[in-house]
Amino acid sequence: MLSIWAGTFSCTKNTEPVLPKDKVVEYTFNPETYLCYKSSVPIQVDGHLNEEAWQKAPWTNLFVDIEGDKKPLPTHPTRAKMLWDNEYFYVAAEIEEPHVWATLKQRDTVIFYDDDFEIFIDPDWDTHHYLEYEMNAYGTEWDLLLEKPYRDHTLVFDHFNFNGIKSAVFVDGTINNPNDVDKKWVVEIALPFDALAEAFHGDRLPVSGTQWRVNFSRVDWHMEIQDGRYVNMEAMPDLMFILSQEGTHVDYFTSDLTHLYIKPSDFIGRKVDDMYPPEVVKKYHDGINKVIKDKEVLKFEYFLDFDKDTRNFYEARMVLAEKKNVLVIIRDITLRKRAEDELKKYREHLKELVKERTKELEEKNVELEHFNSLFVGREFRIKELKEKVKELESHLKRG
Repeated sequence: MLSIWAGTFSCTKNTEPVLPKDKVVEYTFNPETYLCYKSSVPIQVDGHLNEEAWQKAPWTNLFVDIEGDKKPLPTHPTRAKMLWDNEYFYVAAEIEEPHVWATLKQRDTVIFYDDDFEIFIDPDWDTHHYLEYEMNAYGTEWDLLLEKPYRDHTLVFDHFNFNGIKSAVFVDGTINNPNDVDKKWVVEIALPFDALAEAFHGDRLPVSGTQWRVNFSRVDWHMEIQDGRYVNMEAMPDLMFILSQEGTHVDYFTSDLTHLYIKPSDFIGRKVDDMYPPEVVKKYHDGINKVIKDKEVLKFEYFLDFDKDTRNFYEARMVLAEKKNVLVIIRDITLRKRAEDELKKYREHLKELVKERTKELEEKNVELEHFNSLFVGREFRIKELKEKVKELESHLKRG
């Protein structure tokens, strides 16, 4: 489930919650508003929210489903609060969760494959050139810059970083322990205005009355406990493997066993060398070595032939996991590849049609030029004859 809080906040130095209504810009989608107070004391980013400024700061309304009234309220409540000072824009969120879990520990991984908390910041309200920040219960971060909304097939600057960011997570319970019941996890984030100003080419600091558009979201996957571990029943990847440095299958995660073309007992404990064609094995080993060495996300594609008529295509994303193991997120991209192939054939067909049409037009153009030359020549000869007639008439008149 994806629950959100979408609205605007206004900065103020006041200590009384007075909403400057003359400053609020009204839109037809009627966003929520939040009065963000300026803290006069330093904020210790530790996930506990003990400072007086945090205690006085109001919570947002509880998050709702991203589809609004079309869906019921989220199962687990989520709310957020905000502050600012001369250095940072602060965000805190309280995320109720009976089973806190996380898997990703490498920065700039696709964090929403885990349960996460997300921030979207658009100071000029135009829905373009905005920042996104995501964090899971481990405190693993993903920050990125987008030129326009995802639905517009945007250019994503995945390697953008909030330089100087501070963040912390407090878990009221345990992580990845299905044998107990947790209460919540709390995130606390300090986003430096220096980094925000660099991204938005604007003034470094807001002033009292400044308004920004800010959205929050919480990704809350439906988890079940199977064989003493959490299993994500609706995760976006088709399949995830944990591989050792040597390429041995240590564990797997899937929401649908049909994504597996062999039984788990036939691959757990076995190396990729025993299961894939040599060219695919090389991609796996090269990827494992590079991820362990560079500690960066790596992506590659490969295909598997199941019989002479069936070829499936896959995308693999590798990230560093615990104990120098590697998490491999597998997605079946066969339909996408087929669509790309059809599109390629269509483009080639169009190219041939354009080529044929161009040749036809060129031939017509040659014919027209020939006709034009004949026509111009005929007109020239008629003109000559007319001049000769006039000359002869003039000569006869004088005679």
